[in-house]
Amino acid sequence: MFALVKSRLYAIGVDISQQGIRVAQLADRRPACRLLAGSWIARPAQIEPGTQDWITWASQALRQAIASGPFKGRKAVGTLRPEQLMVETMRMPKADNDGKIEEAILARLRSNNSQRLTRQDAMVRYAQIEQDSVLAMVADRRSVETYLDIMELAGLEPVAIIPWPQAIAGCYARFFGRRQSDLDAMVILIYLEQDQTDIVISRHSTPLFARSIPIGVPGTEDPLAVERLVSEVISCRRALSSCIPNGHPGRVIFFSSRSDNRQSCLAIARQLQLQAQLGDCLAAVEVPPSLGQQAPDCGIDRRTGSDGWALAFGLSLSYLT
Repeated sequence: MFALVKSRLYAIGVDISQQGIRVAQLADRRPACRLLAGSWIARPAQIEPGTQDWITWASQALRQAIASGPFKGRKAVGTLRPEQLMVETMRMPKADNDGKIEEAILARLRSNNSQRLTRQDAMVRYAQIEQDSVLAMVADRRSVETYLDIMELAGLEPVAIIPWPQAIAGCYARFFGRRQSDLDAMVILIYLEQDQTDIVISRHSTPLFARSIPIGVPGTEDPLAVERLVSEVISCRRALSSCIPNGHPGRVIFFSSRSDNRQSCLAIARQLQLQAQLGDCLAAVEVPPSLGQQAPDCGIDRRTGSDGWALAFGLSLSYLT
């Protein structure tokens, strides 16, 4: 008897950044994972992020991307990127109920950030990670509503808005943390983007610490910028250990497929005295050749070392339809 391999579909992952929109949908074909559809749309230079024109452009561009690709279904998962989300690892505030805990978290994060959100405008979430420590997150309610509006205007059905650290940790766990020993191992995840580097320290799929550094891929060619990036990672590791005494990552994973980043990544890992791995998301999934042929500008091309898919993949993986 021959058995047919049936794929289970994940939601459409929608990553909206100041640079553009990246969408991806994965299908689960255990033990493999298949990229069902993907698209990248750059933001026009004349469109200012956060404006009404930007909302109109984003919703129309997203609708067009979904219509022109082999996406299936309407369920979508979005995210709040570092510029919209305050994240901090801290000791659990001593309070009697969730309401007072959230008030204490908001006061703490407001004191450490430039944003001055009122309790009414703020969405506060926290997750207990280890012992008496929590990963606390605060976002402007209006940012969440804007992203929901964009997806709905594009004809999608948003089922969740998840924090960017959770999406990156989920991507790591699915593709690069599959050994039994990885389940309890603490790792540093470094997501290199054009204008920033996002750092997550996680235990498998659970983010423990997150920070974004304004040093992008071009900066990794500058020795001074690399030194600063190393210093920031060391600072992250030190901040985590102040809340989790046994917080000692043993490996660093760089989400990058570009061969010209390899030497910079290895140099960073050597200074951190950690084992290093390049996490190439496109190489970790089955990519139908027809995807690049149908949409040559979609950004899906292993030959050119396409970066930037870790977040969109992690968003898709977070919800099985």
